[in-house]
Amino acid sequence: PLVRAQRARRPVPPARRGVNSLEGAEAEELGESFVQPLITLNPPSRYYFLFQRPIETTADMAADRAMCDKLYAQVRAEVDGGISYLLRKRGSDPYADLGKRLLYEGLNGFKRQAPTFRI
Repeated sequence: PLVRAQRARRPVPPARRGVNSLEGAEAEELGESFVQPLITLNPPSRYYFLFQRPIETTADMAADRAMCDKLYAQVRAEVDGGISYLLRKRGSDPYADLGKRLLYEGLNGFKRQAPTFRI
């Protein structure tokens, strides 16, 4: 009975010590178990950019709600179209993986960048 009372009165470990500092039975007493998350790093992929035509605006367009809605729909459609285009083309990029790119560029003395899809 005395041992149980002492265990019941044990404080929660201070934040500075953390769960990792607890050893075996002490951690079990508090019902704490910490499992370090598994971290996997993916090699960097290419970044794809698509610059589209500029959209002309004027100061008086801001006062017209219907014009703003129309312009917003136009911008959104162009951005969505550009993103879906890049996603489709990314799938056909032969050097999208870092390993293939480094091999190609290394074989060329790192003087030529690995090609990508044609726009």
